[in-house]
Amino acid sequence: MTRMSDKPVVLLVGVSTRAMCQSAVNAGYEVISLDYFADYDQPPQIKSYSLSKDFHLPLSIPNLITAARGLLPLVQVVVPGAGLENIGDLLAGSPVELWGNEPEASSKVRNQRLLKEILPGTGLELPRTLHLGDEQPGEGRWLKKDLAHNGGVGVKDWHAGMAWRTGEIIQEFIPGQLCSAVFVADGRQARLLGLTRQYAGVKELGAKDYWWCGNAAPLIDMAIFQRLETAASVLTAACGLKGLNGIDFIVRDGIPYLLEVNPRWSGSVELFEKVGAYNAFDLHRWGCEGYLPSQQSIEVRPIYWAKGIVYARRKIEMGYQDDWPLGDYADIPYPGEVILKGSPICSVLSFDITLEQSWEGVLRKVRAMEQKLYLS
Repeated sequence: MTRMSDKPVVLLVGVSTRAMCQSAVNAGYEVISLDYFADYDQPPQIKSYSLSKDFHLPLSIPNLITAARGLLPLVQVVVPGAGLENIGDLLAGSPVELWGNEPEASSKVRNQRLLKEILPGTGLELPRTLHLGDEQPGEGRWLKKDLAHNGGVGVKDWHAGMAWRTGEIIQEFIPGQLCSAVFVADGRQARLLGLTRQYAGVKELGAKDYWWCGNAAPLIDMAIFQRLETAASVLTAACGLKGLNGIDFIVRDGIPYLLEVNPRWSGSVELFEKVGAYNAFDLHRWGCEGYLPSQQSIEVRPIYWAKGIVYARRKIEMGYQDDWPLGDYADIPYPGEVILKGSPICSVLSFDITLEQSWEGVLRKVRAMEQKLYLS
């Protein structure tokens, strides 16, 4: 590939990289991308590889890592995305630079016992959590979580007699408003980009219980914002987090309860790019190199954006989506691509003058899309 600038060639790798790629291209980087599908709307300036179409490998994180290692000689930097935070060192034995969290940092933020030690006093509470070997839960509603997954995958309602394995926890169910936060970290301290209203298990989007299916931003709540920024800085100092990271949490009676920390670029980052006057890829690089932006440089505009993830209700074969405007739809499959039941079809985007109206816009577009998709 011909170099476009003196910036390093970057490999962006994850389950889905489209939003990361667009941000990196906007920041002037030469990009090679590897994800599951290499969707139709990947930026035309990049070299995009699909694990299924180009490498002819089954869709799995280990296969994604294997394919990514074959692309390392072409790049100077690797940026991991969703799915790569729970894996060992992708760059073992390679001179390629990592813009992201080291495996040790990712492991620490998944360590529930460590979180229980460092979070008291931050204002971010922890649900009651049981580990393998503890007594089984008593009364009340509890969830079983597989710590090797994220985005709600691997979360199930707990019932007595259910198998309980290494790498799983049993956690108290907290009713309330599902939210998330995105922050940039430099290994020592953090700046919060903002909060979102997060959505999971929304039946209108075809999502199963607890599956992540979208966000709306920015959620304005200064009391919660201050608690999450304090927690983000404590997590950063204790775990050595760098670059862009996310926190999923539930708010009950004004108190945020931690669900999980995502030590990588999260799906809601692109919403903050739309409501903020900055480039997220630049922020990510600066955090990885030890520089934090000022709070004033990441303030948001008075507009609200939402994104929903649409899951297939049945197996479908995609046609030509000529009436899918790129501003409204993203992560678009190629014509002829077969989408299995329960797999994501695409993302739907909408903006409006309130948080709630932006999400309602997503639901309206999904209804119109599905009417054509399933009746065609």
